[in-house]
Order: sequence, then structure tokens, then C-alpha cells
Amino acid sequence: MAIRQVTTSIGLHSREKEIEDVLDLLRRYSTDSTIGRADLLVKVRWLLDVWDVAMGRTGQIVAIGESFLHQITSSNSAQGQKEPFKVLYLCLSPLAYFIIGLEEFIDDAFRDAVTRCGMSCERIVHELLRLAGRLDMVEANVKFPSKVGALQNFLSIKRYHPAEHLCSTMLTVYDIRNQRGPHDVPTADELEAKFCVSSFPWIYARYLEILDLLDYDLSDNMDKFIGVCNSIVRVGTSLAKRAGHEGLLAREAIEILLYKNGFFLEERSLADVIAELGRMGYNYPKPTVANTLESLTKTFLSRRGRPGIFRYHQKIPPHEYYKTST
Repeated sequence: MAIRQVTTSIGLHSREKEIEDVLDLLRRYSTDSTIGRADLLVKVRWLLDVWDVAMGRTGQIVAIGESFLHQITSSNSAQGQKEPFKVLYLCLSPLAYFIIGLEEFIDDAFRDAVTRCGMSCERIVHELLRLAGRLDMVEANVKFPSKVGALQNFLSIKRYHPAEHLCSTMLTVYDIRNQRGPHDVPTADELEAKFCVSSFPWIYARYLEILDLLDYDLSDNMDKFIGVCNSIVRVGTSLAKRAGHEGLLAREAIEILLYKNGFFLEERSLADVIAELGRMGYNYPKPTVANTLESLTKTFLSRRGRPGIFRYHQKIPPHEYYKTST
């Protein structure tokens, strides 16, 4: 496979096949003796450089990748650990679609960005099902909800406590890309894209936790990879604030950033909601948030308690709510 020089004038779309070819070589290296290590290292470094250009030359993804490659080339994997090339593949694989999604988000291709985030979730589910030995569930004829259900069952057996929340969030992101209807106007597309892009780092962080749970040694690289994801989102968020992009109303922020991301899976107080919105950079007057939460009890939230100590909880999981409302 010949790889092209890295330049800023060539977008990720035109490089997608080359990127996937490098990832495939990385995946197959531990079982395919025909793949040369030196050639593979050159291609992996090319891939990291391509992504670094897409991220504005921050140097983060290159630094992490080089740290990983240094560990690989300087020592053999310790007894009981998984093949280090496979670990690197597992960490990089879901990022391929996500970084292209960021590029599409920047170009205002919001529907495409949503689709890419859905594809990233699908890849995470497939990778984990393969590790679980459920190759039957990776087949193309198996519906995505069934795949996620099998994964949730596996993670529950492994006593991974965020399993339900993780699987619900991935289903929501995946389902958003299939929504169509009169509500599907450009502004709504942008809000959906913001939700999907901002949700992925949390999903990816849980994915890395699961790899660690399954004895794939990430050493100190887990936090670094999560940092890369957060950096990608920060780039996208800053670009989304340019002229022509819409801000979020309180109702939109609560729905898109909190409800769809599983925030109301547990009961939350008014103070909890205000604090979480503030942490994400959205600051609304307390009466506005209180009135908005009250209005949302007519749709997807429930409320119990009395004035001053009301607590809010989702009536229905997001992926189920949006199936019935579209």
C-alpha cells in the first residue's frame, strides 16, 4: 500500500481507504507473519500525522502514538498481557470515524457528522463483541439494538456497572442518524451533531475502561487517549461558535446535552442540573431552568418531591423516546 504525503490540502475523506488499510494492517500484525514491523511502523506514523493535521497540529495524537510505539519497539510484551500492536489498534480504531466526523462538523455537514458518530459507536460495539467471542453478533444481518443487547449482557456478567448507561447512550447516538421528518431542519441537525460529537469522549472513555477490564494493558495511555477525544471536541466546539451557528435554549441544552446523554438515568435535583449545564458552559437563570424542567415533565421527564426539593428522572430511555416521537 503506497501512502501519500501528508498535506493540509487533502481532506480525510480522500484518505479514508488508506487510513482503514493502516488500521487493518495493525489489527492483523500479530497473526500475519507477512507484515513487516518496520513498514507497519512507518504507516502508523503516517496515520498519526494525518490525524494531527486534521486536529490543527496540536501534536497530541502523535505524542501518544509515539509513546505507545516506543513501548512496543523497546521491549516485548510482559507475560499475561495482550499483544501491544493489537492494543494500539483497539485504541485507534474507533477514532477513525470520529475524527472524520469532526471534519464534517467543521464543514457544516451536520448530518454526515452524526452518521460518523453512529459509525464510531458501531465499531466500538463490534470490537467489544469480538473480544467477548460473540462473532455471531457481528454479522451484518444482526440489528444494532440486538448487538448492543448482547454487549450489555456480556458487560453485566463482567460486573461493569456503567454497562446500561453506556449501551443506552450508544443506542441514542446511533438512532439519531436514522431520524427523518418535518422537524429535520438545519438548526436541529446542528444540535444533534453537537450532542453526538460531545457524547463520544464519554463513550470512548468507557470503552477504554472495558479494554482495561479485559486485561488489555493501557498503562498510563488511557487518560492520554481520553484527552485526545476531549481536545477534538474542544476544537469542534470553538469552531461551532462562529457566526451563523446557533446557541442552545435552556430546553435544547437540557434535552440534547443532558437527557440524551443519560444524565437523568439517576434522579437529579434542580441544583444538579444547573451545575452540570454550567460545567458544560451553559449558564441560565435558576427560574428559567426550573420552569423548563417543569415543562419537560409533559414529555420525557418525571418529577417527585415538593417545591424546593423536586427531583427529576427520565420516564423513558432516550433511544425509546425518539423511536416513538419520529
